Amino acid sequence: MRFHRKNRFKFTEKTQSRKGIAALVLAAVLLILYGIMVFLAYRSNGTLSPYYGSVGILAICFVIANMVLSIQSTMEENSFQLIPHMALILTVIAAICWIGTLVIGLIN
Repeated sequence: MRFHRKNRFKFTEKTQSRKGIAALVLAAVLLILYGIMVFLAYRSNGTLSPYYGSVGILAICFVIANMVLSIQSTMEENSFQLIPHMALILTVIAAICWIGTLVIGLIN
């Protein structure tokens, strides 16, 4: 005897958030850029040009903008929330990395 379950599909009007996708991509780029900058600083024994520091300041500005974008994407209605929440988490990690490095640099 076989039991057949009815396929239960839930049709929804939800879509993927474009702001969430953009925030996720930007957060990933910021983390990759952070990794590259740490590698370059390690390779040069910490004696990088001040121009590299300006890249760090610019990256912090992008982190702040991306934080606003990812928060806005989590507040969108009728959109799936997985990507915006992933974007927010990666943005917080990027903010901790970039701002933490700035604070450590200012202390030393």
